[in-house]
Amino acid sequence: MEVEKSVLSLKGPNYGATLTDVCFKPDGSNCVVQSVSAYFSNEPSLVDKRHWQEDLRACAKSPVECRPEYGQPLEPNAILGDWGSDPVNATAMTVNWVVKNAEENSPEVERAMDWERALRDRLLEVQKEAEERGLRLSFSTEISLEQELNKSTNTDAKIVVISYLVMFLYASFALGSTTLSIREMVRNPAIAFVQSKFTLGVVGILIVLMSISASIGLFSWAGLKATLIIAEVIPFIVLAVGVDNIFLIVHEFERVNVSHPDSMVEERVAKALGRMGPSILLSALTETVSFALGAFVGMPAVRNFAAYAAGAVFINAILQITMFVSVLALNQMRVEDHRADCFPCIQVKAARVHLAGGNGNANARYYEVPEESWLQQFIRRTYAPFILGKKVKTVIIAVFLGFFAAGIALIPEVKLGLDQRVALPDDSYLIPFFNDLYNYLDTGPPVYFVTRELNVTERQHQQEICARFTTCEQTSLANLLEGEGASVPTFRSSGRPPPAGWTTLLWLNPDLGDQCCVENGKACFADRDPEWDITLTACLRATNLCITWRSF
Repeated sequence: MEVEKSVLSLKGPNYGATLTDVCFKPDGSNCVVQSVSAYFSNEPSLVDKRHWQEDLRACAKSPVECRPEYGQPLEPNAILGDWGSDPVNATAMTVNWVVKNAEENSPEVERAMDWERALRDRLLEVQKEAEERGLRLSFSTEISLEQELNKSTNTDAKIVVISYLVMFLYASFALGSTTLSIREMVRNPAIAFVQSKFTLGVVGILIVLMSISASIGLFSWAGLKATLIIAEVIPFIVLAVGVDNIFLIVHEFERVNVSHPDSMVEERVAKALGRMGPSILLSALTETVSFALGAFVGMPAVRNFAAYAAGAVFINAILQITMFVSVLALNQMRVEDHRADCFPCIQVKAARVHLAGGNGNANARYYEVPEESWLQQFIRRTYAPFILGKKVKTVIIAVFLGFFAAGIALIPEVKLGLDQRVALPDDSYLIPFFNDLYNYLDTGPPVYFVTRELNVTERQHQQEICARFTTCEQTSLANLLEGEGASVPTFRSSGRPPPAGWTTLLWLNPDLGDQCCVENGKACFADRDPEWDITLTACLRATNLCITWRSF
C-alpha cells in the first residue's frame, strides 16, 4: 500500500505529469487501479491483523461489496495469483495502473511515456527493497517492451558490424586467391599489392549497404513502418545473397581472362557477365517474387518485412550487374597497369603481372593461374564421385525422405504465436515479469467484440446480442461466442467464465443467492417491481431498464 501511494505522487521528469494526469478515469474523477489494496480502500489502517483473512475471502466471494473508488468490482483472478480455492493462500498478487491511450506522437502519449519512465525507475528501486524482505517484484509498463527491444537492437548492431567486417575480409582474401597463390607471393611479394582485391570487397559490402538503405528509404517514404525484424534480419539476408553473386562474377571473369587474354577488358567483362548475368537475374527475380508474395500476408510485421526484403534483394542485384561490374572493369585495368590496390596512383613496376599477349603490350608476361582451385578439384575428383555412388544415393534419398516425413508428422506440434521473452535480451527486467505472468496470473488481456448500428432499446436487437435468457436468439452474438469458447479444450478445462455482455443480466436474479449481485448485504434487485423474469420481458426496455445507466 505504501508503494502504491508513492506511485500516486510520482512525477514525470520532463512534463511533471502525475498518475492523475495520465490515468484512465471511467467515472471522470477516479483512476483505475486494480490491486488487492482496493479491497481495503487502500488504507493500511483498515487491514485488521486478526480478521484480514475473513475480509479477503468475503471480498473475493462478492467483489461488489469491496469496490475501489472508480466503482468496478475486482475479480480475484485479476489481482491474485496461484490461490486455488482460497484467496488467503495466494502466492502472488498484481497491481495494474491503467493509463489513457491517445494518438501516436500526441502530447498525451508523450506525457504518459514520461510518467512511465518515472514509474520504471521507482519500481526498480522497489525491486531491491523487496529482495531485502524476501520478496520478488517484477513489472512492465506500456513502453517497456519497446525500450528493451531497442536496447537489444543497439546491442545487436555491434554483431551486424562485426559480421560485415568479417565478410569483407573473407571476400577480399577469397577474391584475391583466384589470381594470387602463396607460391607466387613468396617468389614476388610485390604481386600481392597488385593482385589483392580489397577494393572489390569494399565495393561489394558497400553495394549491400546501399541496397538496404535504398529499400528502407523507398518503403519508409511509401509509409511502411520498419520493424525490429527488418533491422535484425534483412542485413544478413542481403549480405549472404550479395556476396554469393560477387564471387560468381569475379570467378567467371578470371576464367575469361585466361581463355581470352588478348581481348579488351570491356569485352572480357561482357563475356563474364553474359555467362553469369542471366543466372544472377533469374535468382534475384525468384527471391524478389518470393519475398513480394509475403507482402500479401495480413500481418503488418510480416507484410512490411517481405516488402523491405524484396526491395533490398532486387536493388542489390541491379547494383551488382551495373555498379560492381563497372568497378570490376576499372580494377582489371588497374591490375594490368601494375597499380597498387586501394592506392591506384602508385605503380608497382616490380609486380610485372600481365595477361598473355597483354593486348599488344610488348612487356606482357603470362602469370600462372590454375584452371581449377583446390576446392574445385576436391569436388570434381572426390566429393561428386562419392555422392553419385549407387549405395550413397540410396542412403541420401532415404535420409531426406525420413526428415520430410518426420517434419510433416510434427507439424501439429508447432506452437503458434511469439513468446515475447525470445526477443528480449537475457538481462532484461521484463523476462521475470513474463515468467511470473505465465506462472501466476490466471487472466489474460480482454477481447472485445463491438457491434454497430444496433438500437439496444428495441427487443429484436436485444435478442440478437443477449444470452442465457429464454427469448434470446440461438445465433445471438453472446451465444455464438459462448459456443465457440466451449469448443476450445483449454477453455472447457480451465473453467473460464462465459463471455460477458451488458445485456446478460442473469446475475441480477435474486434466486441465485450468494451468486447474485449483492450490495450492502442485500440482493441488488430483491424488491424490484416488476420481479425478475427469465424471459427478459421486464428488462432492458427504454423506459424500464433493470439497471440504471449510472449504476451500469
